[in-house]
Parts: sequence; structure tokens; C-alpha cells
Amino acid sequence: GKKTLVLPGRITRLKGHQEFLSLIHKLRAMDLPVHGLIVGDTHPKKRSYLSELHLLTKQLDLESHVTFLGHRTDLKEILAATDLSFSLSRQPEAFGRTVLEAVALGKPVIGHALGGVNEILSMCYTRGLVPLHDHQALLHTTCSILENASTPSLIPEQFTLPAMSVSMLASYQSCL
Repeated sequence: GKKTLVLPGRITRLKGHQEFLSLIHKLRAMDLPVHGLIVGDTHPKKRSYLSELHLLTKQLDLESHVTFLGHRTDLKEILAATDLSFSLSRQPEAFGRTVLEAVALGKPVIGHALGGVNEILSMCYTRGLVPLHDHQALLHTTCSILENASTPSLIPEQFTLPAMSVSMLASYQSCL
């Protein structure tokens, strides 16, 4: 009976895990039935950051409302089973693959209006764009989508594998 929210991506400070946990905390304080999933591998040098996230989860009393799944090979199935996906990177992503993967599955995505995430969501799901560091907009957008979810539009041709392959080869050839 809960809405499932997912933040896919490796465990590093750049990916916005703390912001995601804070969001889950605010949603729970509003008595919204949500459960957060954090999916991603932890490099050995980032284990102390993972420990910080577990501590923050405990401090926010979210231990039964957030699950750390670690590295998974079934991300497609996880994205398909969740209600809302997030991309909260604090620096521009060159591409934002997990955003496109969720959109391809017809899942709504909320992401910071930066880099590749901005480019993808601007074309597929503008409703999910939020400004970086605007926690109020993130909360408002999340509540709005949870209340009335809509499906992202089809993936533009330029983001398909054949089109991206042709474009990348052309870039390589221009370097020669």
C-alpha cells in the first residue's frame, strides 16, 4: 500500500542521497505512505559515506521506510516496479542513463535541471524538472506526481541506440 520511490546510482556524495533521505523524511512527516529504495554500488573508498547515509537514515527514523539495495543487476525490473524515480545529482551528468531507462519504462522521473538530466527531461517529462538546491520545489513536485502520476512521452529519436551510435561515430570521425 505504499508508493515506492527509487534513487538509482552509485553511492557517492554527488548523487544526492542525503537530499533523497530528507525528502522521504518530509513525505513521512506528511503521513504519506512512501518507501525509498537506494540502488547502487559502493566503491571501497566510499564505504564511510555509506555509513553516514545509514546513520542519517537512523537519525531521521527512516529505518523501516528506506531500503539500501546495493549493486543490482536487475535495475530494469526495480525501475518497472517503482512508482517514481529520481536523479538528484548535484553536478551535471553527461547523460543521465537511469533517467532515460525509467522514461523508457513509462515511469515518471524527478531530476535536477542540470546537464543531461535536464536535456532528457526537457524533451520527455518536463513535469519532473526541479532546480538544484530547491528542496521546496522537490517536495512539491514529488507530492504532485504522487497525487496524479502521468506517463512520460516517448523517447525522442536522438536518444535511441541507433541514433546515438551514429552520432558518436560521427564525432570520432571528426576527430580523425
